[in-house]
Amino acid sequence: MRLLLALLIAVAAPVGVSLGSAPERYVILDADGGKAGDIEVTPRGSGLEIVWDSKNNGRGTETREQLELDAAGLPKTWRIETKTDLGGTTGASSGVGVTTFESKAGKAEWTVGSTTDGRKLSAPAIFAPADASPWALGVYARALLKQSGMTLASLPTGTLKLEKQRDETVAGKAVAVYLLSGPDQRTETIRLDARGELVAVGDGRVVRAGEESVAKALRDEVRAKERAAHLALQKKLLHVFDTPVRVRNVRIFDPVSGKLGAPSSVIFSGDKITAIEPLSVSTPGETVIDGAGGTLIPGLHDTHFHVSLGGPEGAWLSLAAGVTTARDMGSNNETMAQYLADVAAGLIPGPRIIPSGMIEGASPFSLKSSGFLVESEADALKAVRWYADHGYWQIKIYNSVNHAWVPAMAREAHAHGLRVAGHIPAFSTADEMIEAGYDEVIHANQLMLGWVLKPGEDTRTPIRLTAMSRFADLDLNSAPVQKTLDLMQSRNIAFEPTLAIMRRLVMNRTGQVEPADRWWYSHLPKDFKPGRMITVLPGFTIMPIKTPADDAAYNNAAAKMIELVRMMNARGIRVFAGSDDNNGFVIQRELELLAETGMTPAQVLTRVTLESARYLGGEAAWGTIAPGKSADFFLVPGDPTADLKAIHSVRMTVAQGRVYFPNEIYQALGVQPFVEPPKVDRN
Repeated sequence: MRLLLALLIAVAAPVGVSLGSAPERYVILDADGGKAGDIEVTPRGSGLEIVWDSKNNGRGTETREQLELDAAGLPKTWRIETKTDLGGTTGASSGVGVTTFESKAGKAEWTVGSTTDGRKLSAPAIFAPADASPWALGVYARALLKQSGMTLASLPTGTLKLEKQRDETVAGKAVAVYLLSGPDQRTETIRLDARGELVAVGDGRVVRAGEESVAKALRDEVRAKERAAHLALQKKLLHVFDTPVRVRNVRIFDPVSGKLGAPSSVIFSGDKITAIEPLSVSTPGETVIDGAGGTLIPGLHDTHFHVSLGGPEGAWLSLAAGVTTARDMGSNNETMAQYLADVAAGLIPGPRIIPSGMIEGASPFSLKSSGFLVESEADALKAVRWYADHGYWQIKIYNSVNHAWVPAMAREAHAHGLRVAGHIPAFSTADEMIEAGYDEVIHANQLMLGWVLKPGEDTRTPIRLTAMSRFADLDLNSAPVQKTLDLMQSRNIAFEPTLAIMRRLVMNRTGQVEPADRWWYSHLPKDFKPGRMITVLPGFTIMPIKTPADDAAYNNAAAKMIELVRMMNARGIRVFAGSDDNNGFVIQRELELLAETGMTPAQVLTRVTLESARYLGGEAAWGTIAPGKSADFFLVPGDPTADLKAIHSVRMTVAQGRVYFPNEIYQALGVQPFVEPPKVDRN
């Protein structure tokens, strides 16, 4: 599935617009039903102009198309211009912003960037470009409805097919449900009215203007079906044993000493570790899992997780990577409540969640789909109290919050026992927010922008990302940088840089996958892009890189972030590992990047196990493998203290006593497994 930058929704298009009709408008909605953009189709001369504009969180995409259709509804000419607010290029395979197509005298020709191709046509075929706007699916559906069997060859390759599923009534409206399958093997659901015009797509995140009630009904229906599917998958993939479990022949990583112990066995029953015993000990009536001399590591902590972002797929993938505790950094409050209840009951998979309450300010650039959107200091304080009353661990302040409100918000949070973390609100600096009461700064760019921005530059806009090129020339020994680090050190301020996602933002290049990511990326099915991978997927350029100097600046910015964390480590500033991408592989990459800042593999593992548990207030219950502690650990072959890459091969994860085998998780999600599970026997 090819997706455009910053659109965290499934794309779709209207099928009922015809030449000579009045403009048609469709609304793009976010996950909670808020407006995130528009699609407008307008007759222009002998053709149509399609404008798709999608905005959320201060950034998005804009696509303009000029299209002419023949009598069969097939494109005669098609020009597509797509741009992102970051200035990069879209289209994971092409990496260009302009595509053109022309079909004339039995021959089709198309140009994608600097590449031109063509084909003689002996039968009808339809152009299906990777970088088309959402209206492209409407073009396909209109043409397919006119074809026998509703099937057409597509260009450059593959086949398009439309299949009617059923008639139904949604929010009082009669619609026909179709499945549209494309050349990338992805299937999209579209709903048409009695005239054959589009009403809604998928779960209703693209809907005809005025039909938002249909969107809500579809969204509720799809969520219920997805939840049911993951309830069933949990029953299939969760291994439940009616005896104590002995994980035999393992070496335990001790975060206190940073060393591996002698070969031994770990016994757990229910959700608690009951004993650690020598290999020579064996007890009848146990289930025995053969560790085969591998290493047992306390469960990892991902300190930047989003329940709303990755959904249950993100939870599965995180478990498969050895994550047993995750700090959520802002999700829809209703989604969070349901998720916490389901995980606690064992109904769905997932790491233990430490929730942070998102508070965003109302502005044209707001992130609209998480937490509370506040319009005043009084509203912000009310949101703080709500999170305190509902058991949250901290508040997270976002870009559009008025920085003048932060001192009062921090006082209120601290009075209720909540910590304060977040982005640096627009028109303020990290120094000011630390003075105002921050306990932690999130993201390398948020900390560093205060050292490179000019007065008046607005970080609610894409400049908070594009200005990272300026880091290349930043002197980390300069007075402003050292002042901030002094402040963080003296106030014991924590830092969560999310190095992996930051690096990908500045270093992604079209057609290239960073060598460090190839080990997992090659295992994914091509249409499997969960969570934040939609915006930082390896293989296409994100930033506005026009010259070799731009390329060098962004590459050097990545190196400067590593250098900054190295400097923080030397000062004893606490740096924690967060993915901001619930696919599991990114947190593993984050650990490798921490090792590049000068930490040894053992120090990295200690930081993401015991020290993270201590920071999150869970040291008494988890963070080490010891009798009485929660059964939270994962099994890998080899010695990760000698080679951190051993964490790529997780053979088993135990989360609060619940046993999962990653190879089964990967198979269920269509990912090629990496390693075989351990052998399980009854003693």
